Amino acid sequence: MNQPLRSLSTLVVLLLVTSAVRAQEWSFGPTVNLGLSSNRTTGDQVKIGATTVSTNDYGDAVGASIGVFARYDQPRWYAQTELGRGTYSLANVSVEGEGGGAPFYPRARRTDARLLAGLKPLPWLRLHVGLAGVRNKWQTGNHSWVIRDAEAYISQYPAEQERYQRLVERYTIMETVSRRFSRNNLEMQGGIGIDIGGLTVDLTYASALNPVFDGVPYQNQTYAIQQHYGFMSMSVGYRLFPLKSHLLAPRRNRAYERIQRDIPFYRNEFHASGGWLAEDIGSTFVYENRYTRYLTRRTGFTAGLNLMRAYETFDSGFLPKQFTQTQLVTGLRVLPLYSRRHTIGISVGPVLTYTAGFRPYSGSQQTLNGQLVQTVNLTTEAVVRKLSATVQATLDYNCAATDRVILGPWLRVTPDNAYFGVQAGYRF
Repeated sequence: MNQPLRSLSTLVVLLLVTSAVRAQEWSFGPTVNLGLSSNRTTGDQVKIGATTVSTNDYGDAVGASIGVFARYDQPRWYAQTELGRGTYSLANVSVEGEGGGAPFYPRARRTDARLLAGLKPLPWLRLHVGLAGVRNKWQTGNHSWVIRDAEAYISQYPAEQERYQRLVERYTIMETVSRRFSRNNLEMQGGIGIDIGGLTVDLTYASALNPVFDGVPYQNQTYAIQQHYGFMSMSVGYRLFPLKSHLLAPRRNRAYERIQRDIPFYRNEFHASGGWLAEDIGSTFVYENRYTRYLTRRTGFTAGLNLMRAYETFDSGFLPKQFTQTQLVTGLRVLPLYSRRHTIGISVGPVLTYTAGFRPYSGSQQTLNGQLVQTVNLTTEAVVRKLSATVQATLDYNCAATDRVILGPWLRVTPDNAYFGVQAGYRF
C-alpha cells in the first residue's frame, strides 16, 4: 500500500476508534455504496505498429462496495470518515488490430478511505466535499496462451506468417495494457445527503485527480495515452450511536409503550422476490424465496434461495457470456423502522454461489467473403463450474397491504454487483 493511502487509512481508523469515546457528538455504523453512472475521458488514441490503442467510454455498470463510517456532528457542520471495500469498473481501453480486437472492461477490487467535511443548511440536509485515497487490485485476463499459440503457428504455417505476427503484436500489447491500470488513485468527492432518524442517504460524485491509465510501454518506447474517470454513487448507512438520538420514542413514554404493545409481533416472514442486475452488456434476472425468523420485534435471522440467469451478446465487441447461478443468501436481519404498516429492513451476511455456464476469454473480428464475421475461441478455460462465497447487504422497505400481506422494493449489494427488485411477503 502506498504511503498516502496508508496515512489516510491510519487517520480514518483513529477517528473510528475515537468515536466510541465521545458518544454525544460522534456516531458510527455500516454503509453500502452503489455506483449509478460513470464517465471516462475519451479521444486519446495511439498507433503501435499495426495495432491501435484508444480510450473509450462504454457502459455505466460501475460496481458496489460495503464499509463503515464515523461522523462528528455539530449544529451547522459535520465531518465524516469512511472505510470501504468493493469491486468497480472505472476504466476502459480498446486494443484493435487488422484481425479484430475488443475493449478492456477490467474490474478492480477497490479499497478506499475517505475524509469528508460538510455544512448543514437544514438539520436533516447535508452538503459535503472531501478526498478519498484508493487502492485497486485489477482483475484482467491472461493472453499468454494466445501469444504462445500464435508464435507456434508462425513456424507451422509460413504462408500466414505475416498475419500471425500481427496477432502476436496485438496480444502482446493487450497483455501490456492489462498491467498499466493504476493501483493507486486520489479522488475528489462532493455531494448531498439527508438524514431520516438514524438512516443516512448520500448522493456523491467522485473524480480521479490522477489518471487511471497512463501510457503503453512497448519495445523500449512508451506511447503517451491517458484516461481519467468520474462516477456518481449512492450510499445508504445507519448510525448506531448515540442510541438515544435514534430511538423511535423516549424510553419512559407510557403512551408509546402502549402503542408498541398493540402492534402485532410476527415471528415468521416469507418473501417471494424478483429483481435484476442491468448492465450495458447484458442483464441478469433474479428470483428469490426468502424466509425470516424473528427473535424479537426488530431482530432475526434470514435465509433465501436465489436462481439467476445471465446472457450477454457479442454486441460492441463484448464476448458472449451465458451462465446460471444458484445462491444461498443468509444473514442477520434488523428492522430500524417497525410499525403496524411500515418496516425498513437491513440484512447482512454470507452468500454461497454455484455458477455453471461459459465465459470465453478471447475472440476476434475477421472479414470473410466481404462480410464481417465475429468469432469466439471456446476452450476448456471458458467452461465455468465453480462454488464461491462472498458477503451481502440488503436494504428493503415493506408496506403492509393487510396485517399479514406486505409489499415493497429491495436493494442488495455485494462486493461485485448490486441488484434491485420488488418483493411480496406474508408474515405469520
